[in-house]
Amino acid sequence: MGAQLARKQSGLLFLDIRDLFREAILDVVKSPLVHGLLNPLLRAVENYTFGYASHINLVSRGFQSYFEPFRQATYSYFTNGIDTAFMNVPISQPVQREPQKTILYAGNIGEGQGLHTIIPEAARQLGSAYRFLVIGDGGARQKLEAALRATNSTNVEVRPPVDRRELLAEYQNADYLFVHLNDIDACKRVLPSKLFEYGATDKPIIAGVAGYAATFVREYLPNSLVINPGDVAGLVRQLGETPYYTQVRTAFKTRFKRQTINKKMARKIRRILEKSRHHT
Repeated sequence: MGAQLARKQSGLLFLDIRDLFREAILDVVKSPLVHGLLNPLLRAVENYTFGYASHINLVSRGFQSYFEPFRQATYSYFTNGIDTAFMNVPISQPVQREPQKTILYAGNIGEGQGLHTIIPEAARQLGSAYRFLVIGDGGARQKLEAALRATNSTNVEVRPPVDRRELLAEYQNADYLFVHLNDIDACKRVLPSKLFEYGATDKPIIAGVAGYAATFVREYLPNSLVINPGDVAGLVRQLGETPYYTQVRTAFKTRFKRQTINKKMARKIRRILEKSRHHT
């Protein structure tokens, strides 16, 4: 609709791309019928929309190669940011913690996250020294719960979504914060927004990601364990080999504060508009 209006008015089109819907849906849904119908339709929508854009912002540099055909546009790479509520997460206090460490996952439970491919078996191998707490809902929740029943997991709890205040409290209570993406091509391009919430805390992060997300975690998020998607053995090994500690990520919070990113993006839009008026 935005592209249609921009074309009709001969105006500029500025796109902020946060996901690649066509690639993601085709990777997750394997039906030949869906591929045969959706693929050409979504490609046509992309060509119509992306092909007219004057400027495109990509929240992940992993999207860069996908947009190579659309060379008429200029590009920026403003990521997601840390919301104000997460900028003031208290520092963990040196208290006596429970001997059983809690690994918290909070977010969508979908095919893209693939929690059923790692949590049940990881919980079984880690045993009573660790517990997983999963807070969220989604289309693959039943797959996760079925896999937990199949492994007779007693150290995994699945809870429905909670409000932000409760979520912040759970971050404080957890020992590790867990993010995971399924082992599909589309997930190698994306940058999970959950990383920005987790990075605002001082808790160690376990990131089961590949592609650009893994590069981002290694570059910007100290005190993180990076494993391949679904790599149970890697998760168990790294937890056993890495001493536990907390670390405030001051540089990360400064760089990726949402207000700072929004201001930079607004200045970018203004410069594009001013340049357009000048040429007109």
